[in-house]
Amino acid sequence: MLGSENEKSSFNYLCLTTFNNQDVLIDSKIIYYNNYDDIQSYKRFFYIDENFKIYLSDFTVNELNTEILSKTNFGIDEKGFFNKK
Repeated sequence: MLGSENEKSSFNYLCLTTFNNQDVLIDSKIIYYNNYDDIQSYKRFFYIDENFKIYLSDFTVNELNTEILSKTNFGIDEKGFFNKK
């Protein structure tokens, strides 16, 4: 669902990454995206609480409706990996 074959489609995203002390990538997660065209769009929004728990909500939006596709929670473990909660 993240891509579209429609030439009028646009895709924006934000990726959260973790690195070790040597600046080597440990893990990454797309925490925001907005994939849209003339009629329909797919969106992900995020919230990070004070304990660094990450809340993701995925939606689809068209001319008439907004529908929640999924809600997922993640944490970052002591090694820097994203884990579902």
